[in-house]
Amino acid sequence: MALFFGIQSGIFYSLITWFVEFFKFKELSNQESVLLLTTFTAMQMAFSFIIPTIMDKFDNDKIWIYICSLSMLIGMLLLSRYNSLGIFLFAVLLLAFSAGGLFPIALLLPLKFVHSPVEASIWTSMVQAFGYMIGGVIPILIGVIIDSTNNLNYLIYSIITGILFILVLTILLPSRKVTNKNGG
Repeated sequence: MALFFGIQSGIFYSLITWFVEFFKFKELSNQESVLLLTTFTAMQMAFSFIIPTIMDKFDNDKIWIYICSLSMLIGMLLLSRYNSLGIFLFAVLLLAFSAGGLFPIALLLPLKFVHSPVEASIWTSMVQAFGYMIGGVIPILIGVIIDSTNNLNYLIYSIITGILFILVLTILLPSRKVTNKNGG
């Protein structure tokens, strides 16, 4: 769970860190690049409220992880294949949907597998502590790759690799909920 949390955080931090430079690499103006970053950030925040609300009605975390991961993959493939502001905007919306969904899922995931409030506190603190450490290193590693190759397309390859790791971790997650020993 800490690895899941770390990778999804690292993906988000990497997009925030490298989006403007990536879009300038794709020959967009500074204004267009910043507009796309702003759109991503605003929409990601909106989706981080909308998606958990929808998830409450359809309680299957794995399905939502798959939907968000597919959205991220499609968005990254669009960024890699096309060079148009309209396509970039659509891709950014897909990425914002994905990032906005994966973050609350990662926050709530430890709660699905605990028996008590004490366990919930221990698990969430452990998952977040190690997850944020992992997430903080990922944009730096991507930056080292980008700097050594002088190719911002490695942002795309790195994000796709991260999403594939998330999909593997999702497959490995237990599919059952743990019920509270106290009858809850």
